[in-house]
Amino acid sequence: PRLSVPDGLDTSVTAPSNLLHELFTVKGAGTLIRHGSRVDFHRSYASVDQVRLGALLEHTFGHQLKGAFFEREPTGIYLDQTYRGAAIVSAGEGATYMTKFMVDRLAQGLGIGRDLWEAVTRDHERLFWRARPLNPITQWYQSQCHGMVRTERWNIYWRGVTHENIPRLIQQA
Repeated sequence: PRLSVPDGLDTSVTAPSNLLHELFTVKGAGTLIRHGSRVDFHRSYASVDQVRLGALLEHTFGHQLKGAFFEREPTGIYLDQTYRGAAIVSAGEGATYMTKFMVDRLAQGLGIGRDLWEAVTRDHERLFWRARPLNPITQWYQSQCHGMVRTERWNIYWRGVTHENIPRLIQQA
């Protein structure tokens, strides 16, 4: 069972039979203790440090932001309090469109992605997003989605979407 406490410490207790595996292997049997991340929700870019968020975006995706990026207001920004991860969502037709999901390369493996994902999926039952086919977390996206389609340029994923809405979401993405 997981327990999150207000000071940011996140604990997970593994079964006694898995303790040796946890202590003496790289992969382990489950996290014993780790620092949790606080994910804050913002309704617009006005309440975030745009320089820090821009740096996270550029570092994560490996290219400069287009000049008008912060002019397109999202419906929400889920942001790790230390600016090591973020998810940006906007209104889609029939579901929420996750335009960006990122965790700084140096912070990967700390559970920030999981904390962001839990916050986004808690607030958005119907969600869709796209990623390039060679995205390093394609396999993780596949494990999180309810369905996907591959195009030449994008993999398009969705969760909680009814069958009749899928073609429209693919077109939007």
